[in-house]
Amino acid sequence: MKHQVLTKKFLGSKERVNWHNQALLHVRFKRDNTTQKIREWEELREIASQIKLHVLSNIKKYVEQFYINATKKWIYCTLCKGCRRAQLYCVPNFITKQH
Repeated sequence: MKHQVLTKKFLGSKERVNWHNQALLHVRFKRDNTTQKIREWEELREIASQIKLHVLSNIKKYVEQFYINATKKWIYCTLCKGCRRAQLYCVPNFITKQH
């Protein structure tokens, strides 16, 4: 089903919408309480943001390094390029030899 169809179906159920809203409020409340107890929260968020940006900027290099190291350890890897997002699939070589 398409996302739009599922959304309409979900929003058609007041019970589900109310449950979802309450669940989100609960999670948000817990997060806000926890963040107030950690002095370095904003600093940690900034560091995490920098790490994410670095990884996403260098993802091709990291995937290539992973592929090289995995194949050295006899792991069969293939890159699925037909998907919306490229995905790297890896399996131990002894499994592929059995099939």
